[in-house]
Amino acid sequence: MPRSEPGKGTVGISRQRILRESVGAGLAIVSVAGAGLLTLYWIASRAIHAELSSTLSSAAALTAASIDPTLHDSLRSPSQMGSDLYRRASQPLLRLRSSLPSVDYAYSLVARQDDLRFVLDSTYYVKNAGDRNPVVGVGQWYRDAPPEAWDAIRQDKVTVVDKPYQDQWGTFMSGFAPFHNADGSVAGIVGVDMSTSQMGAKMLSLRLTLALTLGGSALLAALAGFSRWRSLTSRALALEEYARASKLAEQAAAAAESASQAKSSFLATMGHEIRTPLNGVLGLTSVLLQTRLDGPQRDCLETIRTSGESLLALLNDILDYAKIEVGAVRLEPRAFALLPLLEHGLGLYASEAHRKGIELTLLMEPDVPARITTDPDRLGQILRNLVSNAVKFTDQGEVVMEVRWLGPGSDAGPRLEVAIRDSGPGIPADSQERLFQPFVQLDGSPTSQHGGTGLGLAICRRLAENLGGTIRIESDGTTGTTVVVTIPAVASKVERAGAEPTAAERALAGRSLLVLARGANRRLLEQAAGDWGMSWADASDQAGVLGLLAERHFDLAILDPPLANPELGELVRAIRDQAHGRELPLVALQPMLAQLPPPAPGLSSSLAKPIRLEVLHQVLVDALNSQPSYGEDAAKAPQKATRATAAAAGSFALRHPLSILIAEDNGTNRKVLDLQLRRMGYAVRFAHDGHEAVALQKGIDPDVILMDIRMPNCDGLEATREIRRAQGSSLRPWIVAITANVMPEDQRLAQAAGMNDFLAKPVTIEAMERALAKAHGALSPPDWSI
Repeated sequence: MPRSEPGKGTVGISRQRILRESVGAGLAIVSVAGAGLLTLYWIASRAIHAELSSTLSSAAALTAASIDPTLHDSLRSPSQMGSDLYRRASQPLLRLRSSLPSVDYAYSLVARQDDLRFVLDSTYYVKNAGDRNPVVGVGQWYRDAPPEAWDAIRQDKVTVVDKPYQDQWGTFMSGFAPFHNADGSVAGIVGVDMSTSQMGAKMLSLRLTLALTLGGSALLAALAGFSRWRSLTSRALALEEYARASKLAEQAAAAAESASQAKSSFLATMGHEIRTPLNGVLGLTSVLLQTRLDGPQRDCLETIRTSGESLLALLNDILDYAKIEVGAVRLEPRAFALLPLLEHGLGLYASEAHRKGIELTLLMEPDVPARITTDPDRLGQILRNLVSNAVKFTDQGEVVMEVRWLGPGSDAGPRLEVAIRDSGPGIPADSQERLFQPFVQLDGSPTSQHGGTGLGLAICRRLAENLGGTIRIESDGTTGTTVVVTIPAVASKVERAGAEPTAAERALAGRSLLVLARGANRRLLEQAAGDWGMSWADASDQAGVLGLLAERHFDLAILDPPLANPELGELVRAIRDQAHGRELPLVALQPMLAQLPPPAPGLSSSLAKPIRLEVLHQVLVDALNSQPSYGEDAAKAPQKATRATAAAAGSFALRHPLSILIAEDNGTNRKVLDLQLRRMGYAVRFAHDGHEAVALQKGIDPDVILMDIRMPNCDGLEATREIRRAQGSSLRPWIVAITANVMPEDQRLAQAAGMNDFLAKPVTIEAMERALAKAHGALSPPDWSI
């Protein structure tokens, strides 16, 4: 801004304006400062008042807690004042007076009919300076007691007289707190008085401070007015710089908001675009797995499903970490079968373990419940991360999942403890806690051979804490690491899976089993044999097997040679040459993704690892009955065929009759939903966008609409709102969002639009059955005839 000539104002600003603004600035400072200081004075006075009330409340409560009701009740007569009994009973009051000199009176009261009577009075021992009031005697009537004293006795609570009141001894603020007899009844109350002079003394210093500050503000206003005319030019420049800085700050804030929105949009879009094709892959794979397949076909489909689920798990981890960052993780506790979840968590990484020559084994203690209640999705996510880490960082040996049940005898209540133990390199003690930080790895150098983002353990800890549990690392720093997860859980059944023998399990009772296995697999097989009532003997090598066969007869044998040893055929031939091994059913354990051809000469059946107890049991029963099976697929095929047949027969639709409309623009997703629902027994109608869904709903009046959220022309949210406006009902039709948008805000938007339920893609048959059962229950009227 150009400068003016000496004695004149700056260009465009007159001397009168300078004077006017200078005086105005001074007056404004005085006014603002005065208003601010008066406000602060009011706030401070309220704070002092609140502090005194809090002090009175705390002092009365703490003193009442120290009163001995037995001693107190022994004081009945004024003649007892000054006695040893009176002094001992008065100790809590004396301690209060010693620790809080601002207290003027401390005493105790009891209710006698409609009167309050004094018992203890601390002034008998500690007299206030200048206090001429006599000490109250035991049993003296407190005729002008405040109502709060009665409230403390009658309502059994701490009360405070926070407005000064006057009695025969002066003007006070008081607090009252009850103390109790051994049976819990109110024995009396403790009263604590502070005179208003205490508050006056604090307020005096506050008033002096106010006066001095107001004076200083007036002086400051005069100085500001005097210097105002000298600062107009710099002020204009400062305002210009301030405006520029404000604009830059707004731009920075807008950029940060835009970046945050871009991140959220990217995550949502990525999740949607990946989930949509995954819905087709996993959905159609699940449908095919319910049909009749031979072993290699089922093995290929299981591999496709496992790979798709691994990709889905990775996607969920990325999205979950983003949700964890903003505290948006939702927990959905429900009862579920524990063993399949644990076996599935190991099975996802069987191929990688086989490639590296690592054994994967699950060991469960006998008292672990068959079903528990917690969030199975979050528990499964934790276990997937931990097993993945263990396999990644282990180059030889084994990875063992050990499961224990803690409680309910402990104070912490019933808990599930899962320990993932590996034989890889150890973790130094000073690095263990650091690994739970995001993006941190033990070896984070560019030459690290393991790769990864370092998010796994960070996600596990946050999820474990959200479930109310803990996670820790146990390692001596040299060899082997164990990660232990402990979470609260409720046992839905007391017994362990398989603890009560079924008819099928009794088929193995009393049979003898020969086991060739090592490490954790050996423990697992022997534990299973014991659970099924079998006797067993074990060997660690071929010589041990042949030696046992030379001595005794066995009904079955399980062979688990080391992964690196391909000479299984030689071992089988050696067994068949033994008298006791000629007719012995032989079951071989092989890696999950190894080719499982029809049994080799002399071999009864093959079983894929990691070992699944249900499949192992079926294979052993089949081997005893001379029904060779070639791994997990053949063992489960009869059961799966039965389930598929039942589904095809429409048993679910018969139990839950519903008319269904599907609004979905993606052809693959329509095919998946159509096949899933037809196998459940439903015939469905399709709409290709929201407009068509609204029109069809008016025409066919379906019970349930499975509504995609993202559709062209009219999306699922707008279609739902239009249907709700036309129908005037929030229940019929029952609208279920089926979407690849799975962020918490997507669920809130669906609910706000009027949708009744939410299914995330990929949609499993189990999830679809739960959703339709829920819809049927909501739409079916109660049966009052029972």
